[in-house]
Order: sequence, then C-alpha cells, then structure tokens
Amino acid sequence: MIGREASVVDFGEPWGETAFPAMDGFAHLAAAPVLMHLGLCGDAIGYMVPSADRHPMGHPDRYEEDLDFSLDTEQIYSSAVRSILR
Repeated sequence: MIGREASVVDFGEPWGETAFPAMDGFAHLAAAPVLMHLGLCGDAIGYMVPSADRHPMGHPDRYEEDLDFSLDTEQIYSSAVRSILR
C-alpha cells in the first residue's frame, strides 16, 4: 500500500460529500530494491476496504464493501504486513 493524502469526494445526492482521511502506506518500511506485490489471489481474500472509507449511508458504488470479509479486514492485514516488514 502506498498510502494516500486526505481528500473529499462529492458523490451527489443522496450521499453528499465524504471526507477520506490520509492513510500511511507501508512501502517505506520495505528496505529492498524491489518491493513485493500482494494480489488478491484470484479474489480468494476479497476486497479490503478501510473502515474510514465506509460511507455511513452505504457507498453509491459499494461492490467492494459487499465483498469485504469484515470491517477490520484491512486493519488486520495492514498491521500484519507492517509487523513482517519491521
């Protein structure tokens, strides 16, 4: 994950604006000439939607949220990767 800057997106009515917080990535923790790439393994893991990205009214395009294991999937995964890289 490379991280992202904070942003605001207007999804229009009825969803309105949603603020997405900045997120730290973990690529900077990998002291290697080539960074690893972790894919979805043929969608066996599914999508990992950060809790902060879940729209309180249901996202207008919530396909990924419907296929996410739980609210904590992204946090558990990111925490484990950070531990491995440290």
